[in-house]
Amino acid sequence: CTPTYSRFCVEITNKARREAKRHW
Repeated sequence: CTPTYSRFCVEITNKARREAKRHW
């Protein structure tokens, strides 16, 4: 991810991890 969208990427990764935990 680019440093400009660091926060955006972090939010997406956090959501993805939460979703992954729900799915798995």
